[in-house]
Amino acid sequence: EVFKERIGYNHLYEVLISLGQPSRHLLKELMNMAVEGEHTSVGLLGISNVEPLLLLVQWLPELDSSELQLFAADWLRRLSCLNRQTRATCVNATMVMRALAALERHQRLHRACAESLLGLVGSLGSQSLSARELLGLLRLLRPPESSQAHPYIGPALRALLAVVRKQGLESAMQYFDLSPSMAGIVAPTVQRWPGSAFSFLAWLSLDQDQLGPTSKDKRKQLYSFFTPGGTGFEAFISSAGVLVVAVCTKKEYVTVMLPDYCFCDSLWHSIGVVHVPGKRPFGQSLVYIYVDGQQKLSAPLKYPSMTEPFTSCCIGSAGHRTTTPPPSQIPDPPFSSATTPTTRSSLGAILSPQTWGGLLGGKPESVTKLISAGTQDSEWGSPTSLQGQLGSVMVFHEPLHPNHIKAICGSGPNCISPFKAQESELGDLSTKLLLHYSPKACRNPICLDLSPNMLHGRLTGNKVVNWDIKDMINCVGGLPVLFPVLEQLALVTPDQHGSDPAAGSDFITPDVTTPADGDWVILPSNRASEARLEKNLVATFLLVLKHFLQRHPINQENLLHSHGVGTLGALLQKLPVGHVDVSVLVAMQLLIEQVTYEKNQALLQQLHTHLLFNFNIWNKGDFPLRI
Repeated sequence: EVFKERIGYNHLYEVLISLGQPSRHLLKELMNMAVEGEHTSVGLLGISNVEPLLLLVQWLPELDSSELQLFAADWLRRLSCLNRQTRATCVNATMVMRALAALERHQRLHRACAESLLGLVGSLGSQSLSARELLGLLRLLRPPESSQAHPYIGPALRALLAVVRKQGLESAMQYFDLSPSMAGIVAPTVQRWPGSAFSFLAWLSLDQDQLGPTSKDKRKQLYSFFTPGGTGFEAFISSAGVLVVAVCTKKEYVTVMLPDYCFCDSLWHSIGVVHVPGKRPFGQSLVYIYVDGQQKLSAPLKYPSMTEPFTSCCIGSAGHRTTTPPPSQIPDPPFSSATTPTTRSSLGAILSPQTWGGLLGGKPESVTKLISAGTQDSEWGSPTSLQGQLGSVMVFHEPLHPNHIKAICGSGPNCISPFKAQESELGDLSTKLLLHYSPKACRNPICLDLSPNMLHGRLTGNKVVNWDIKDMINCVGGLPVLFPVLEQLALVTPDQHGSDPAAGSDFITPDVTTPADGDWVILPSNRASEARLEKNLVATFLLVLKHFLQRHPINQENLLHSHGVGTLGALLQKLPVGHVDVSVLVAMQLLIEQVTYEKNQALLQQLHTHLLFNFNIWNKGDFPLRI
């Protein structure tokens, strides 16, 4: 920080430029500066200082040596795109705009270097791509002359496909980054608990590297609601990555662990915890644990007294440190009389891996464990922040039923108002909300409470906002802004395809591509590999369109009402012979299958009329394709 204030990276860049061409060693040292260690150890160290990487991107067009350009661009891509954390760091530092600025001087870049930079844009854009960055990418593709295609139209189109094609399960686009140990959300005091139960529901994601030695003797707090007397509710992720739910009374700390589920997998999970008090006089209090909408465990668990105000309400935060009394003051567990802790007790001690080691293979009731209040830290480790990412959070003062949790989970991590999206399933559940925090409704440091109770929280940490290209496309004109890219493909020479255009069909077995009788080509869609289709740029464009339409009704309506399908058909008719092959037909099939799955009949009819049964397009293929 002192260096940035007193000298600054702009001045450093000017000095480096004045010294002439750099050595490979100097470029390595800049990368070492970014990770504050050996740059090859970025997987362990992460990116501590992103500014030197931005400087390297800016420097690329100034390097005369193509070898140094390739070396720097290759390592930039490796360092920046290693995992979600490094991508998020580079996205927040606007590295995409730096890369696009360098690509505007593509005449100064070796082709492989430019392609590596476009790959960097594709990888970072899959995390987040703003409207400004998307507009910059589209402007970059303006052809130098009307009779020529842009030299990097192929790599840029593949980068666009990497951005729009989301791999794996749905991820939260906005979230609270609670990685620092002191991060978290603190809610105000709840003077009187308004209902008869406690229900907690949230989306979270923990990185795989959280299982390392750094997490030992720590318990990552998911929530804690405590009274001044130290009684209340708590849940945390243990050092082994498993969920532990606890209740603290004045004498006891009782825990339930969800075995066989490790949450440190870098995926987004919905976690629900429902505490239900027993019905008097002999009813048993229960806790229900839900993961991704499914009930995974129910077990008996004490229910604390709810008569006192809850003065320490923390979400994803370590909150107040537990004061562990001296051994002489700790009663024999679990039923000896004990002095009430003067501070909030924490949850970790009950569920330590050492204690649970012999219990996991035992009877079902062994998932519940009892220790003396005040000994949690020695059992489970000292409390720390969630040390991960937290999506929307809801706390209810009444019990949630399984169909409620399934419906809220089904609306996904990016739904800001599940009560409207799932109104038929959830009914009047919104009236039972105690508090509801969403990253979309946060302006540092205030988290607005979306429930009627106005329990606005205070965030320590960062709010991360990612932008989905499927939404951003409508900020720059909608799907029709992509059509000039397709128009350029008619001008693409075979060497710009990156390979022979006809090679796109080599994923189909030889006996299918060249039938003996020359009559039919059979296209088994379950064998269609998108990676192989990308060898044909027209097929790649259709795949881009397919992914823009996937689970996005606004883009579907945009294409339908802007006469986009008819325009697409007219542009495909302009393609020269040789550009339309089996890969294009398979990509068309995948596009139509996607729209069929989306159940948009009007759009499907237009695709049939203007594309699939438009034989002016398919007559450009060879004889087996036309048949």
